[in-house]
Amino acid sequence: MMRRREPAGDDELVRYLLGELPEDAAERLDERSVMDDEFATRLRLAEDDLVDAYARGRLTGDRRRRFESFYMASPRRRQKVAFARELLDEVEHEVRRRQPDETVTAGSGTLRWLPALAAAVALCLVTGWLYLRDAQLQAALSEAQHRVAAADRRAAELSTELAAQQRAAAAAQASLTEVRAAQPVAPVALVLLPQTRGIGPMPIVAVGPESRTVPIELAIDAADRAAYAAALRDPATNHIVWRSGPLEAVRSRAVPLLAVAVPAALLKSQHYAVDVFAPGPRGANDFVGSFAFEVIRR
Repeated sequence: MMRRREPAGDDELVRYLLGELPEDAAERLDERSVMDDEFATRLRLAEDDLVDAYARGRLTGDRRRRFESFYMASPRRRQKVAFARELLDEVEHEVRRRQPDETVTAGSGTLRWLPALAAAVALCLVTGWLYLRDAQLQAALSEAQHRVAAADRRAAELSTELAAQQRAAAAAQASLTEVRAAQPVAPVALVLLPQTRGIGPMPIVAVGPESRTVPIELAIDAADRAAYAAALRDPATNHIVWRSGPLEAVRSRAVPLLAVAVPAALLKSQHYAVDVFAPGPRGANDFVGSFAFEVIRR
């Protein structure tokens, strides 16, 4: 069952406008000013009366000091007070302008029409101010709607661009797959050249489920060492995956070759590099070259 709200009195509304209520009570009235249209109207009328009283000099003592220190801290409220003062000045000026030149006695009825005139002038000025304020709010609302529409259009454009990029990426991946499928693969004895020989298509090694070893022949510049050693390296982590035993170069061909048999179980579908070393003086190993290739698991 919904709890009934107790109506706020005029004094409580004034204390709320002057920031004199406890925090929980002020938060409760904040919520009502947003959710309850009738309460919002009462609050607006109480605020108008408070501003009019200040403009006419009817606020005194602590309440006047509280009005100037708390209520007028807001630029919008200071503008409202300034407008109220201008309104009173206009009314007094109109009264003085229409007052007859002759002296009017205290009991005369000549000035009986002046309150009605002042009320009419005040009504015109208030109506004009409300019209101006409404126009300002309408302009702000229109600008906000334009900004939201522009943001929606930008979001749609970004979504279209993202979809286009995703389609392009998918097409590029499909093209890469086709290129890899069309590129010859070597089930046996792939001859690799050092990377220093130039940049070209990376050789592909096909590894089937039945493969136990992958034979690779490495072309070296000169076979002037008694023995060599090879190390299989993962370029992504730069870790050595496998090392060979001593290898001897085959010199019967135009280019000396090192025959390496890499265990197939160690290979995944990715790039690899084979680094070749030769024993050097005083037990140190000399780097001979690096050979890159790609593995495709079938």
